Amino acid sequence: DIAKNQHKEDETSSNSPSSEEVVPKQHTAEKIISTLRSLGQPIKLFGESTFARYKRYLEALDMLNKTNLVTSEMEEYKLGSGHGIRNTFLGKKGYKEEEQQEEEHDKQKEKEDEAAADEEDDPHKRIHRFFKSLLRQWEEDLLSRPDHLKRTASGKNETKTLKQCRDYIRPLFKLCKTRRLEGAMMDHILNIVKYCEMGEFVKA
Repeated sequence: DIAKNQHKEDETSSNSPSSEEVVPKQHTAEKIISTLRSLGQPIKLFGESTFARYKRYLEALDMLNKTNLVTSEMEEYKLGSGHGIRNTFLGKKGYKEEEQQEEEHDKQKEKEDEAAADEEDDPHKRIHRFFKSLLRQWEEDLLSRPDHLKRTASGKNETKTLKQCRDYIRPLFKLCKTRRLEGAMMDHILNIVKYCEMGEFVKA
């Protein structure tokens, strides 16, 4: 009888969870299930014990906290860059660089104004410059797309359309460079350019 009782006690102790594998009372089963479900996790895996599910619940919460931390840091960075926050550590050097950039911008603007004045007297150059700038802007817009959009069917079609348009307009550019564009055609194209620059696209 003593041996049987000892055997039952051993079985009972082996089946009962140890103190290290007890789920804290504040983490109720309802709370764990609700949290796992809200995080898109299965509420119970096949053959999973209560304590194993509790550990998985803690890991999911830890992963969520890390994700939120990274997201908040990214949003903070975007906010700073979006509102033009100045880096105070740049000091005078930062101001000097900004002044140089402004001077270069002013010089570039003067060159563009001079080029615009020349174009008024040279319709071939005006036509070539206008459509060339449109192609360049179109290409920059396509390059600025996210990679996952570039790889889609519509994204590839947009890139293909740009290349096709560039090929089709090349003869016009050649005529403008060699100053061999016919007068009647030149007048029509100049009207298109003029109305486009005015924003009158219907008339163009």
